[in-house]
Amino acid sequence: MISQRQELRLLARSTPRALPLPEVLPVVAVQRGISQQHRERLLAVRKHLAEHAIEEAAKLQIYEVTLAGGLLNADGSVLRDVGG
Repeated sequence: MISQRQELRLLARSTPRALPLPEVLPVVAVQRGISQQHRERLLAVRKHLAEHAIEEAAKLQIYEVTLAGGLLNADGSVLRDVGG
């Protein structure tokens, strides 16, 4: 698109740089207090998908949401910065 605008002389003297594409992370957030059975089933589905080459499943982050809006790991892993 930038090259098209250059050809049409629609750009100012400085050429804008294209930004890198953002990384999209799959996230599931459930209400805190989810039963152990439901948690185990959710983790089993994620494991099954990852084992069958569903690339996004390996990146899936699962959180429990507190009443105050905080995020806790639903699977016992270390909490990562979701914003990158």
